[in-house]
Amino acid sequence: MSVGVCIINKNGIALAADSAGTVGANKMFYNSMNKVFNLSYNNKIGVITYGTTAIYNTPIEIILKEFRNYIDINCQQISDFFSLIKLFEDFLYENRSYFKFEDEEKKVCINLIISLVKEWGTKINEITKGVDENLIEGKIMEIIERFKTKINEAIRIPNYDVSHYIETNYKQNIINSIKAFCPILVRYQNPFDELTRCICDYFNLSLRSETEQPLGLLFAGYDAQTAFPKYIHLEIYNFVGKKLKYLIKEKFNEDGIHSSIVPLAQPDVINTFCKGFSDNYMNAIPGIIKSEIDKRVNLVVEDKDKIQKCFEGIQNDIVSSLINKSRVEYINPLLRSLNVLQIPDLALLAENLVNITSLKRKFSMDGYQQTVGGPTDVATISPNDGFVWIKRKHYFDKELNPHFIEKHK
Repeated sequence: MSVGVCIINKNGIALAADSAGTVGANKMFYNSMNKVFNLSYNNKIGVITYGTTAIYNTPIEIILKEFRNYIDINCQQISDFFSLIKLFEDFLYENRSYFKFEDEEKKVCINLIISLVKEWGTKINEITKGVDENLIEGKIMEIIERFKTKINEAIRIPNYDVSHYIETNYKQNIINSIKAFCPILVRYQNPFDELTRCICDYFNLSLRSETEQPLGLLFAGYDAQTAFPKYIHLEIYNFVGKKLKYLIKEKFNEDGIHSSIVPLAQPDVINTFCKGFSDNYMNAIPGIIKSEIDKRVNLVVEDKDKIQKCFEGIQNDIVSSLINKSRVEYINPLLRSLNVLQIPDLALLAENLVNITSLKRKFSMDGYQQTVGGPTDVATISPNDGFVWIKRKHYFDKELNPHFIEKHK
């Protein structure tokens, strides 16, 4: 767990994040993690990371620092900021052997194939017990149609399709799993092929095992096209073959007018500061209102339906009024101020938004104790000065390592 924030206006960008890390089910905590990175010495780009700390078994810190070298070798000037995603995808593919992605990918893909064949093969085995030979294929297709329906109703990852890659590279693993867990299927070519296609297509879905603990990345900075800043916020779920499995959470293309505060990972405290309430609090209001109305209506002996009808939509009306009040009294005044803040003030605000979250997590017994904490790293990015560290922790004495400081000036 962690917290980060990106604040952006026409003057520049401020990035800040805590240093807390949480490992394992028993929750070992440490406060030395790096989450803010300079992504190029030639370009004006930075990144904040949060969530899971690795792609497969490779720490994201190692990946991002290697990506920095890759950008500077291949892109003297980035012409389109949003091309960073494709650049990152190409970098991961070209370095898949270096990061040992192939071995980890095989484990992940084979385990998913085995679990799917076990699940649906068990259903096929059960439905075909004691069935007449002439009816078996039809019964098998009933199960496969249920599998196809489940896939069709599931959420897909946009612009992501690795089904052909899975079939090409893992067909034998699918065949071996079917022979092991559902040998009856081998006798029927059409159902066999249909199940294989379903398994390959399943890899394109938004899978709970991947989306429950994603890797969050927010790239922020400038390109050569404009003097105004941009950012793109991603959740990364996996990397299979040549394809990065990710979802774009938000994109910002600054036009010189708008400003933005983007809280990351644990947004509740920052949202409360900005809006006057957290999203969890606001989301609970309609249910609370309905519950209280229902209690009182149930005390009435006559005309319950008539009274209930009078209150239809009241939850949405109250929420809309509260949101409007929040916009007028909290959000708009903050954004008006944010529009004109200079770089030092952006950095100060970003640092303190992280710090108040850390303070809340330290003293509130809410189940999230220690999940935010440690030193706060702060950096700014501007069109003239590029990436500048405002506060940065080091795990070593700078005076004993002048070569490092000289290298990364």
